[in-house]
Amino acid sequence: MSKIMRKFLFAFALLAFVFGASAQGGDPVKAKEILKRSSTKFRTYKTVSGEVKVVVTDQKAKVIETQTGTFKLKGNKFRLKLGNQELICNGTTLWTLMSDLNECSKSKYRPKPGDISPTNIFTIYETGFDSYYLKDEANNFVIDLVPLDKKRNFSKIRLYIDKKSNNVNMAKIFEKNGTHYTYTLKNLVVNKNMQDQTFEFIQKNYPKVELIDLGN
Repeated sequence: MSKIMRKFLFAFALLAFVFGASAQGGDPVKAKEILKRSSTKFRTYKTVSGEVKVVVTDQKAKVIETQTGTFKLKGNKFRLKLGNQELICNGTTLWTLMSDLNECSKSKYRPKPGDISPTNIFTIYETGFDSYYLKDEANNFVIDLVPLDKKRNFSKIRLYIDKKSNNVNMAKIFEKNGTHYTYTLKNLVVNKNMQDQTFEFIQKNYPKVELIDLGN
């Protein structure tokens, strides 16, 4: 699995360099009100799908890589596609499909407590973070989430939440190493019927792909 896909799996957000602790100057009360509306609405969705654009930059704002892809979420299941790679997870098993290599690795899905994943980015604020409303920007509320655990490899997550829909349009994580990842979500579709098999790797549908069971 490429680095950008690992970040997509565990961040679904932008990793950026922090030029100071600006988040602490925000409004925590307003932040919690906005976040509660967003997470409450998200919990009414049985499924969510859409498109994502990923831009990777360094701390000098030089673009390293840009990719576009799609995602599907259903409970603790997800399917993410970027370029030639696709992550498929049924909640317990993770398949990493690399179509350019005709390979698919299979492993157990074991997210660690506190990890950020596609299935919790909309509700991540509820535990382990202080939250601060910063400003209105265009059609979004801008909110920073600052981890209580200062040993985390990122300093904050910045969420852009649509004022009308209460959906997260963009999420950013400010990583301490200076690498920037930005994940912009668009064309969201909610409550579309998705079969559970959507979140399984069905080998007969990929006759040329070698399945590698990592058994971990």
